[in-house]
Amino acid sequence: MKLIFVLALVNFFLNSHSKAADLTSDFHRIYNQKAELTKTETEVLKNFDFYFIPGILAESFIWADKRSYIDLSLVTRDYFSTQVRFLKDKYKFTSKRLTTSSKDVEETRQNIRAVLEDSIKTERKPIFISHSLGGLALLEELINNNKYQSAVAGIIFLQSPFYGSSLADLTMEAPYQLEKYIKPLLPYLNISEGTMDYLRPRSRTPFMDKNQTAIKELVDRVPVVTVSGVANDSASIFKPLLEIMEEGCIRKIITPGCLTGTIFKGPYDKGDGMVPLKSSYLGSADSVTLDEVDHGEMVLNIPFETYSKEHTTTTLLRLILPKLSPKNSNLVFNL
Repeated sequence: MKLIFVLALVNFFLNSHSKAADLTSDFHRIYNQKAELTKTETEVLKNFDFYFIPGILAESFIWADKRSYIDLSLVTRDYFSTQVRFLKDKYKFTSKRLTTSSKDVEETRQNIRAVLEDSIKTERKPIFISHSLGGLALLEELINNNKYQSAVAGIIFLQSPFYGSSLADLTMEAPYQLEKYIKPLLPYLNISEGTMDYLRPRSRTPFMDKNQTAIKELVDRVPVVTVSGVANDSASIFKPLLEIMEEGCIRKIITPGCLTGTIFKGPYDKGDGMVPLKSSYLGSADSVTLDEVDHGEMVLNIPFETYSKEHTTTTLLRLILPKLSPKNSNLVFNL
């Protein structure tokens, strides 16, 4: 009996103070099974509410959202719509997409706050699945108001630029004075210069450095998985942006070398076309890094999709499920 108790304490200590784990191989192993959630898994997950938090440009990719003058949803379908409907229709889970703002991050934070307040009242914890800028808003809300952390069951961050995106720098200080033409276009997409500045490394890095301890405490308290994309060596509509982030210029199609001059002075990194790879990792949080995945295909229906949104969602839920509660620690799912 004493031995069992000691082993339980050791297991608890290791799980509570574990370092970041690379779950990429586990992701592929589970994904390739293409299996539906089991009855046991479904019974556990139905006790939580699922909230999807879109990122920047969401207004342009959601048909019902008229804040953007440009509507691309007829081509790409609604942002996160596949995942929301999948969990709702297939498993009868409570699954919703939050309204977010590309103009004011505080508005997104307020909507997240409303969900957290409601979860406290109903005693039903949410599982957040956030993308890009939506993940930054969620992280900041939970760090600045850590009283809400105990109300969260788990978080899956999809391609969030925790340390900023170099493309935000290019938008605000583009070469050849191109910012004179780029900045006037932002309001038509319901994007503010304030949001673009918020996304710059000079804004995000100080926040991350200042809150290192608080972020670690959050990851220790709440199950977190980050998902990164690397699309540099694959077909992608983000190809020019990928080349700029990796080499500072747009490459020639056939012969080696740059087609343009140096557009971006670095630091250079691989990424998904919007988020540098190193910027998408969150301290001690477990991570998944997916090759051939650009910034749009996980949330929209665009060309060159590598992973099914339905199977990806199921796989990510299986990765985080054993961490949701100590009583679920025996749910291992062939990891």
